[in-house]
Amino acid sequence: MTSEEQRIRAEAARLTSPEADAKARAAAAKVVEDDVATAEAGGEPFPGALKEVLGRPGVVAVCGKWEMRELYDVDVQAMTALDTPWAKFVADMLSSADLGVANPDAPIPDYRGPGAWVSYHVMCRMTPDEVFDLLDDPRPDALVAVRKAAMREFGRAGLVELAALAGALSRQVGRYFRTQVGHEPAAPDGEEGKAARPPS
Repeated sequence: MTSEEQRIRAEAARLTSPEADAKARAAAAKVVEDDVATAEAGGEPFPGALKEVLGRPGVVAVCGKWEMRELYDVDVQAMTALDTPWAKFVADMLSSADLGVANPDAPIPDYRGPGAWVSYHVMCRMTPDEVFDLLDDPRPDALVAVRKAAMREFGRAGLVELAALAGALSRQVGRYFRTQVGHEPAAPDGEEGKAARPPS
């Protein structure tokens, strides 16, 4: 047997020993543990406080019983078709000179009553796909059915629950407009421009 063959056999014996097997198992377990930790860490793109600042959460928990999802443009269209006060509020914000800023003269939507209940129903009980289907439904009684369902469920809510729902919907309207970027005119050149800009 050559020295090369002896070296290969010794290496094979070392690698197949019980100690080597235990080390290999431990290394494999460490790889699996690292993979699980990496998957957990990457599972939520903006954990903790960053979620509220950078993320656009899809659901806002409200009063334990109801969860309000994110407001989409199709929801605004449905609320407009259902003639809700929240639709009028968003329309006022869209038509203001400063896009996304509420007109101080505009009335704040009432958080009680059938119009508010319908808005809460759209946001808490209907998926965006169901809202699309509602808008595509040619039957006039489709809108009536949504109003009746909203009255049955949210008409029984207490004042505190309705106020919480209104607060959550208000936050969703704010998120709806959050992507709007305001632009300012460029600072003038010269001494005035230097004074207007903070030092870097």
